[in-house]
Amino acid sequence: MNIEELKMILETINATTGLAKDMGTTWIWLHYGFKFLINLTALAGVAVVAYAVYRVARVLRSDCIDTVFMRQCRDKLNMGFGGCMTDGEYYRTTAKIMELVDKHIQEKA
Repeated sequence: MNIEELKMILETINATTGLAKDMGTTWIWLHYGFKFLINLTALAGVAVVAYAVYRVARVLRSDCIDTVFMRQCRDKLNMGFGGCMTDGEYYRTTAKIMELVDKHIQEKA
């Protein structure tokens, strides 16, 4: 064997091992990357379900702001729908009541 043949064999070995290294690295990224994405998706799903349960519980437990008086005011002012009062309905109803009180005070003066 002469020097040219040895160089060609070494270049072939380097190219082959370089490709093997690249393929191994690519396989590791794909293998563990997909596992990471699956776990991340599962975590996001659990978080969405937990948030939905939290929101439903918060709406159903809205007795701290859902008083009979406020619901009656909301219904008389046509500010929302019947049933449990949402935060938005509560704040809109309160603002409307305050506006009507201010208007009444101005008319009195």
